[in-house]
Amino acid sequence: MSDAGRAEAADAINSLVTSGGTDIAGGLSAGIRILKERRLRNPVASIILLSDGIDTMGLPPSARSVGPIHTFGFGANHDPTIMHAVAEATGGTFSFVEEEAAVSDAFAACLAGLLSVVAQYLHLTICSASPGVHLTSVGTGNYSSRISDQRLMAVIEVGDMYAEEEKFFLLDVTVPIKEDKNDPSMQLISVYCSYVDPLTQDIIHVEEERTIVRRPDSLSPEDEIANLIVDGQRNRILVAESIAEAQAKADGGDLKGAKAVLDARRAALVASSSALAGDELCAWLDKELIEIGERIANRRAYEKSGRAYMLSGMSSHSWQRAAMRGHSTMLTSAPASVTFQTQVMTEMLDSSREWSQELLLDGRRSASQPPEGRLQ
Repeated sequence: MSDAGRAEAADAINSLVTSGGTDIAGGLSAGIRILKERRLRNPVASIILLSDGIDTMGLPPSARSVGPIHTFGFGANHDPTIMHAVAEATGGTFSFVEEEAAVSDAFAACLAGLLSVVAQYLHLTICSASPGVHLTSVGTGNYSSRISDQRLMAVIEVGDMYAEEEKFFLLDVTVPIKEDKNDPSMQLISVYCSYVDPLTQDIIHVEEERTIVRRPDSLSPEDEIANLIVDGQRNRILVAESIAEAQAKADGGDLKGAKAVLDARRAALVASSSALAGDELCAWLDKELIEIGERIANRRAYEKSGRAYMLSGMSSHSWQRAAMRGHSTMLTSAPASVTFQTQVMTEMLDSSREWSQELLLDGRRSASQPPEGRLQ
């Protein structure tokens, strides 16, 4: 942003006044209008929406037309259901910001992602690589996917990718009985990828990748061991599904049923191969389930923070993207496999906290200095 642009933005911010009520639709409509009327159009564009109250005006029908809207619900009085719905409908994330001190952290992580987009319209195509191999399902969370061509091909629309970001999709396949005993391996799937370079707008086609599996005549003890990465990601997807199921029950007034869903998932999680092997992801998934259980201990707790905490977790898991879930320590103490935080986000968080600390120190210095002309 140029100096003139910064000055114009500062004037716009300083001219804002409050008049009561929470008009989310009005704020979104203004943001959408500005994006559509802007003179310089960046390839990456998004809206960030922060609210601490209940919407009183409804939502604009044009909200889906501008790309991702990342929403932030602050405190105990916002409407997490609407904020989550806006984010889900537009491809954005919903963050629950429980403490005022965590607002800057939540924004820093989001902005770091938006400023580090390295691929747009990323498109994955997965094809069967051998006769008899069929694709039966693909777990993609909120990402659009489809299986076609008599279960021989799957397509996943990923969209934007941040620098150093990873996505894990769970693919189920059926494999035929081995017929050629002289061939100890088998080509399973071929993966093709294309995306748009945000700087040049060129379409980039990535070289094909093939997955080959061993087909031994008999299994060794090592062959019987589950892949811990796959098992861990399977656990993550199942935990996310259980959180969504429990949240629906809690919204319907069935807190006992919600707790039963979470308890059953915890039992299955701790008994899984990856959890028994000490997988860090599984340990944090267990902590997440425990914390949710505490936040839905009763109706008051659920209304105060449980609903927002669950919805922000569902948003983060379904997009595999960083989103604040309650307190700021989640972004700094949990592993990246849980928070989906990239190195760029970590650096932005560090810079944001250093800047906040400098402002705090400057404020203390100003408060300690007497007004000009007054004797000490």
